[in-house]
Order: sequence, then C-alpha cells, then structure tokens
Amino acid sequence: MNRTPYPEAAGPTDPRCTHDQLLRLLDELDISHSTVNHEPMYTVTDSKKLRSTDTAGGYTKNLFLRNKKGIMWLVTCNEDRQVDLRRLAHALGAGRFSFGSIPRLMRFLGVQPGAVSPLALVNDTGCAVRFAIDVSLLDHKVIHLHPLDNCHTTTLKVQSLLQFAEHTGHSPVHLEFGNQGDVRQVAATTGSNTNKGAINVTHTPEHDSLLEIFTAFRNGQLKPSTLNERIAARHDETLGAYKHWLPDRARATAMRTDQIFAEGGDLGPLQGIPVSVKDLYNVKGLQTFAGSPTAIPDKLMAEGPLISDLARQQAIFTGKTHTVEFAFGGLGVNSHWGTPRNPWDATEHRVSGGSSSGAGVSLKEGTALLALGSDTAGSVRIPASMTGNVGLKTSYGRWSLNGIFPLSPTLDTAGILTRTVADAVFAFAAMDPAHQNRSLEFVEQSRRCDPQDFAIGRGDPLLWAECDSGIVEAVETALAELSRKGVRQSEVEMPEVTQAVELLRAGNVTAAEIHEFLSSEMPAWKKTLDPLIAPRILGGSDVKAAEYLARRRQITQLQTRANQRFGAFDLIASPTVPITPPRLADVEEIEGYSPLNLMALRNTCSGNTLGLCSITLPVGLDAAGMPVGLQLMSPHGSEEKLLAAALCIERLIGSSAERLGRPPMISD
Repeated sequence: MNRTPYPEAAGPTDPRCTHDQLLRLLDELDISHSTVNHEPMYTVTDSKKLRSTDTAGGYTKNLFLRNKKGIMWLVTCNEDRQVDLRRLAHALGAGRFSFGSIPRLMRFLGVQPGAVSPLALVNDTGCAVRFAIDVSLLDHKVIHLHPLDNCHTTTLKVQSLLQFAEHTGHSPVHLEFGNQGDVRQVAATTGSNTNKGAINVTHTPEHDSLLEIFTAFRNGQLKPSTLNERIAARHDETLGAYKHWLPDRARATAMRTDQIFAEGGDLGPLQGIPVSVKDLYNVKGLQTFAGSPTAIPDKLMAEGPLISDLARQQAIFTGKTHTVEFAFGGLGVNSHWGTPRNPWDATEHRVSGGSSSGAGVSLKEGTALLALGSDTAGSVRIPASMTGNVGLKTSYGRWSLNGIFPLSPTLDTAGILTRTVADAVFAFAAMDPAHQNRSLEFVEQSRRCDPQDFAIGRGDPLLWAECDSGIVEAVETALAELSRKGVRQSEVEMPEVTQAVELLRAGNVTAAEIHEFLSSEMPAWKKTLDPLIAPRILGGSDVKAAEYLARRRQITQLQTRANQRFGAFDLIASPTVPITPPRLADVEEIEGYSPLNLMALRNTCSGNTLGLCSITLPVGLDAAGMPVGLQLMSPHGSEEKLLAAALCIERLIGSSAERLGRPPMISD
C-alpha cells in the first residue's frame, strides 16, 4: 500500500508569519483589534504584574501538547485553570499527553515559549495541530493574546477569535472544566452563558473541512464509519437529490476503510470521504441512466479513470445524483424522474440548477462532502451557484471524459462541487493526475496566495446585463470588499464572450453532437426524450455538415483569441447565473422553460466555448433570498492559479456559511 506522511510531516520548518503580517491579516479579515507593547512576558505571573488596572476580558494559559502518536494539540484555557493532563487527554481521546518540545513548537506554530496563543495557528498551514478551547473564555466579550511574540498583547473580540480559528482551518474542540479537575467535551457554543447574544456554532465532524477530516482520520480522532453514519442520517428524500441512494454500499465501504486505517494503510487523500456521483458517470455495479427513463447500454459506459481512481482511494460513494436528461439543460428539470428541490426556499419548489441538479443539493443536505459533476455550458457552476456551493469546471482535456456519458465531445468537461473553496483545492489536488502525489504540498502552496498576487478584470458588460434583482448588487458588494483589501481590479475587453453567447443562441455544436450519438448508438432513446429537451436534440438533425464544421472552426478561433487576452489581468469576474432559481411550476412547460434555460446558461457558456477553466463561489443572497455566485474564469490550464486566487478571496470575504447562512430547509 502507498503510505502518505501523517500531518506531523506537513508542519512548516520556520515561521511563515511575522507579528506585523499577522496584524495585517486581522485587518484583511475585518477583525477589529488593538495592540500594546510591553516588557517580555514568559508566565501568567509576568502577565499579571504588567497588567493595567483595566483587566476586563479573558486572559489565557496556552498548552502546546503532544501525545504518543505524535499528534499535536494547542489547548487554550483560562489563565488560572489548573489542568490535569491525564484527564485532559482522556476528554480529547488523545491517549497520554506530554508537553511539546521547543523545536516542535517552532516547527508547527513558529513561536518561542512565552509567545504561544491561538493566533499562532496561522503558521500551522498543514492543520497538523488540533485546537481546543476552554468554554469559560467564551463568556468574555474580548480576549487578550500574544500576537506571535511576548512583547505585545493584542485584544480582540471572542467572536473574532473563533472567526480567526475557522479561517486558519482549526475549528476548536470546546472543553468544560469542572471544579474538581474534571474536564469534558461539550457542544460548541460561545460559552456557558448563552444569553449574552454571542453566536452559537455547532461543531460536528461532517462540518469540518476535507483537510480537517483527512487529518482526523489519520490521527485516529475520527473513523470513516462514524462520519458515514452521521451524514447518512441527514438524508432527506423530499429534496430529491439522488437517483440511487446507496446507504448499504456506503456503509460497507466505510467499514472496509476503517480496517485499512487500523492496519496503517493509506490509499490516498480521499480515503473515507463521502462522495456523490452525477448519474452520467459509470460506476461498477451500478446502472447509469443519464437522466433518461431507460438504463444506458453497458457497452457504452465502462467505468472511467476518475471513478476508478476514487474507488482505488476508497472514497465512499453515497449514491448517484439526478441530472437533466443527457445533461442537456441548465435549470435541473427532469420530467422522467422528478426535479430536485432547492433547499433555500421552504415554501415553494424552486429548481436547483442543471444539469448536475442533484449534486449541489447532496452537499447542502450534508449527505456528501464532495460531488462529481460535468460541465458543457455551465452544468457544474449553475447548480453550485443556485445552491450556495463552490463549483469548479476544469479545462477541456485536463480530466479524462472516459466513462462519462457524452453530451458534446467538443465542449464536455469534468468538474466538482464542494462546500468551500478550501475543499475544492483539497479535492482537486487529490484527483488531478499532476498533483495526486503531492496533494498536501499543493494545498499549502495554494494558501500562500495574497491579494497582491492576482488581478481581476470585470467581464464583458453582457454578463452583467438583465440580471434579476439583487444579483449584481451581491457580486458588486463582494468585489468592493476585495478592492478595499488590496485586490486589483479593472475593466477588460473580451468581445469573444459576446460571440460565445451568440453561438449558444444559434445552437453551438451540442445539439448536433448529441443527436448524432443517439442516432448511432441509442436510436430508441430518441422516442422517449423529455419534452423540455426534445426540440433541441431533434433539431440537431437539421445542422448540415458544412455548418457544423464552420461552428467548430469558429470555436477554435475564439479560444485562441480569448486565451491571448489574459495578461494585465488573471481572472474574469461576473455573476455566475443572471437569474434567480425559478419556481418549478414556472418551467414545467416548454414556453416558460426555454427562455429561462437559455438565460441561466448565458454567463457560464463562454467558459466552455472559449476553453477557459472557471470556478463559482457564493457571495450573497438575491432579492428572493436565493444564493448568488461570483464566477471567475482564467486561461486554459491555469487551475492552479485560479484555485489559489479563489481561496484567497474566500479567506478575505468569507465562505458560504459565513455569507449566506444556512438554507431554511436544512437543519444544523
């Protein structure tokens, strides 16, 4: 078996953040703070001697600990707390604790003794150190901490400390200490006094990032079977995410993965991670319907390398998610099997976007932590945007399309949907052939991107025109925040975007290609087509060979010109989808469906036609209370820079949970 180094090997070898850089980061995160300088402090006693008469707020004792497995912990507690290490280790399930050495302290947190505080977690870029906090500290309005040295003390709100910890990837374990030296884990709240108006955050394994789960699996803090049972309990049939929901298969894989970890095996970063699969991907032992009423002939759909590699890594397939028939639609409607429900509207059935219609819903309901999709004109980005998730469309040809039902060989791309950009970075590294053997290194490199490292160009005016109420406003607000935090922005000219949209309206090449495929390989399926897509597919027969070849030539020319325009800017920004997710009742008939489907695809189609890679991330809610996505497009083959920039943006403006909150139909 391949063995991946445990997270201890991922710690930095020297400090990566200085005192001044830390304070600038707090500014970038809009965290209010104040800092005073003083004589060096080494102990709590020193702190009390140098303290002013105003002692309001929480003062801390910080323990840097190591267990026998080499797992590092930072435990932050009230300064006067007497801590029994044996009881503490038992409460954390850590075995036996000893104090971490100075070299380890320098390696993982980049500070000297006397300067330890939760702010030093900024240097633990590999999330090798687990973080626990005394809930009594959370009763205070503010907290006083050393900012990477013991000659300064920084004061910030307790809520801001929790925000900072989440930003660095260290969701804290909450500890309650008793009067007799006992200690136990408690549900994550902001303190014992819940009437102070502070936030209330629930911490459970399924809410952790993929990197945190990766670490917890390998540190023995979490079992795949435990995680699988927790996410399985979140399945809600009324949302309709899945064509095939596979709890028994997932449970069996999880138990098998438990055993592999117990034996010291490590098959890859996605081992034990729950993954939903769009029902275009062939998975051994399962039928593929591709949204049609009849299963696709097995001879056409052998398992491809993307699925085979995930199976090799022992990712846990939770089920096959719904798709528009043959992936030919941007709204997510399927007249054969039903249309998944967008969980952001509790009163009316709104669409979740297509064609990967069930993928985004599976993430929001919590039954998958990674979702596989495909994207021909927006089929990853549209459902990601409409459900408040992140969606990555890879460059054409970057990931193999073998084993994925073909809609358009000219434009098809594979992609992923995730809850956060951080998860997208992790999943991309685990799946991309160029990075699989160095996935943690790729994650760490991506986190080094700063606001000064990229420039954003505002996309063609067409992408901003005729948007539903609140969409442009949400995207403009996000871009304004980024500008204030140092991200360069400018207007750009890329007329190829408008030409790509015009080509979409003229029919592009998609209808001709899917019609030819069905006529050659599956002629019977043309007789049962969903009435919402039938006119477009059957219309593909009218495209003459000369017209088809002319469109192919035009696509090639547009791709060449568009990719050459990048230089002064790295990313093109626009709203991902210009319309709010429609009510299902408004798009069940062709007359209502056709114009809204075309509009839904307008902003995303250029990414495929121009051969760009693209990502969407959530930035707010529109006037109807539905999610709004910010689309970023970059040159073909530039996923590394695109993901790094998007991750920086997420750090600057917040994740989906921070900007959008929780969907009304989803319980915490």
